[in-house]
Amino acid sequence: MGTLRVKGYAFSHNVPIFLFGMYGKNFFTCKLFGGRGHLMDKGSKRGEKMGYRTGGFNRGKGRTFSMRRRKRRRGRIAVQAVLILAVLLCGAGFALLVAKGPSLLAAVVPKTAQSESTAPSQEEISDGEGASSQPEKIQKDGDAVSSSFETSAGTGSLESSVLPEEPSGEETPVEAEAVDDSYFDDAAFIGNSRTQGLMLYTGLQNATFYTAQGLMVDTFFTKKVVGTGEGKLTIPDAMKQQNFKKVYIMLGINELGWSYEDVFIRKYGELIDEVKRLQPEATVFVQSIMPVSKSKSDRDKVYNNPRIDRYNELIQEMAKEKGAVYLNVAEAVGLDGGALPEEASTDGVHLNKEYCVKWLDYLKCHTGVQPG
Repeated sequence: MGTLRVKGYAFSHNVPIFLFGMYGKNFFTCKLFGGRGHLMDKGSKRGEKMGYRTGGFNRGKGRTFSMRRRKRRRGRIAVQAVLILAVLLCGAGFALLVAKGPSLLAAVVPKTAQSESTAPSQEEISDGEGASSQPEKIQKDGDAVSSSFETSAGTGSLESSVLPEEPSGEETPVEAEAVDDSYFDDAAFIGNSRTQGLMLYTGLQNATFYTAQGLMVDTFFTKKVVGTGEGKLTIPDAMKQQNFKKVYIMLGINELGWSYEDVFIRKYGELIDEVKRLQPEATVFVQSIMPVSKSKSDRDKVYNNPRIDRYNELIQEMAKEKGAVYLNVAEAVGLDGGALPEEASTDGVHLNKEYCVKWLDYLKCHTGVQPG
């Protein structure tokens, strides 16, 4: 098709043009295939009015009616291209999140999980009257070993649980005649404020205690809590300076708020490996997490006895894999339906003097191991 000229208007669009009739000397009606608008003669007032109203033509400049449609089409194509690119980028981001997300979260969870708990900190040792106290030094073989007790971000609050049975094939403690306090001359205790209570209320001064409020399986490596004459050391650095035959560990209550239990047990396993590396001649005793009172457990969604039960199962299995001795110290306190007796604690978490003595008596009666 060529160019159609009608009274000063030029059409070069290569599509069929249909003329639907002539309604006067100066008036033409034109409809293009797939297009829109009417063509009127320049001299027609109606043509000028209709031309501007329909917006279909540029008057007197020889342009085709399809230019604006092309621009609109290009705009739609550009918008579609942007949308497609956005969808592709979102898909790539989602695939990266699925592939790398768990590992990234696992790397930061020990730092973030502590702040997720809604329960208040329970890392304060209380006696029967609710008063708190902190020891400053522990004497061992005439040398002063300072134990610093700093508050950390750990939180505590727990619920009732049933403790797991001993799996067959692992080493289990043998209940025997109780030893005296001298048995702990070459023993080290690693733990949080619950272990501080053991030190405070039992008068066991001949053992070495590496304890701190809020101590956890990750801060064991990094937090400087052991006081010396020249400052403070991390627990691994302090352990390098002495030799022990027994190492007792109780950790885990502050970690109940962590998002990933596999991160907790992996860090606990790394702690056991480090202790065995530093003290190759020592027997490592891994103590279970003691339950809390029923009243404390019932009002907390994170720190409760069912969760303690789950963590104890993980700890027990980990101790078996690492060749450590698992001690179910909850047996020492006489469970009340799987929970800590109400009279054993003023806050439902930390043991008072009477029950700390029961705890120590349990350790004195469970000193040997034999195949289960």
